[in-house]
Amino acid sequence: MTSKRLIVIIAVAGLVFMPAVTAFDGNQSQNTCKGAKENKVVDKDEDFSFHIEYNIQFSEDNKMACIVVENKGELEFPATFTLSVDGDGFSPKMPDLEGGESKSVTLNTTKYIDATRDNHSVNIGAGGKESAFNFTKKVNSTSPSSSTPYVGDIQINRSGTPTELIATVHNPGKRAYALHVRAETFETEGAFDIGAPQPGNTSEFQIPLDEGPNEVVAGKVMVFNDTGSPDGKFDQKEFMAKPNETASAWDDHFEQVPGERADVSYDNETARQYREGYVDDEALSPLERRAGAVLVVFALVGAVLWRRSR
Repeated sequence: MTSKRLIVIIAVAGLVFMPAVTAFDGNQSQNTCKGAKENKVVDKDEDFSFHIEYNIQFSEDNKMACIVVENKGELEFPATFTLSVDGDGFSPKMPDLEGGESKSVTLNTTKYIDATRDNHSVNIGAGGKESAFNFTKKVNSTSPSSSTPYVGDIQINRSGTPTELIATVHNPGKRAYALHVRAETFETEGAFDIGAPQPGNTSEFQIPLDEGPNEVVAGKVMVFNDTGSPDGKFDQKEFMAKPNETASAWDDHFEQVPGERADVSYDNETARQYREGYVDDEALSPLERRAGAVLVVFALVGAVLWRRSR
């Protein structure tokens, strides 16, 4: 088991390789880090009339990085600096500054932080010096409001052999993750695909299933960062697909990522009844099943009251 996990981790690490520096969409605007500690860096060379000053701040309250760059020299010079969030580097788009000109750049780091860790770092390099800011933030990586990968669509392909599950996974954030997408069904255990959808992109993951082309396929799809990592869970969907029909899917509580001690086998009594052919209703999500049960109770109570009123 350990050797298999090691092979998977190495393979996924190759898929997620990114260059050390990429572009980021910082805004050249007013300072939004008022009250935060200021780090002042002076980059100066009198022989070349070069004099650039950087005022660097990071607001832990709103996770904003603010850099004010001022050219105090007489000649036009580029004002460059580097910035990284949890180890991923970014290249700011800064114009050359005329003598006496200044610019302010702000960046909301929320979508850049690594959702699989609680302790985070923002590092800003300017003038040969680095300003480091550390903070703690636990990200609910399975929340719909978080900028983490999620399952956007589930399809069952029955045209070939074997039957295949196609999961469309979208990465809405600014950070790439090495992903495992795993399917558990009544007949399939532990089938998975690996990949790394880049920030803002969507990828399809194809997972072979053991179900036949004419069977009801029901199960769950899990998207997580690394086998056995408790903070690497991103999304889990439960689904059901009848022959000749599209799959119905709904959110499912993601308790634990698959690992040596995690039982992730699939079992759902309603889905089992569909597979065995003695339920005629449409596939219901857990919420819809609860709503249906409430309606049945109301109907029974109403019938009793009606009989008593006669």
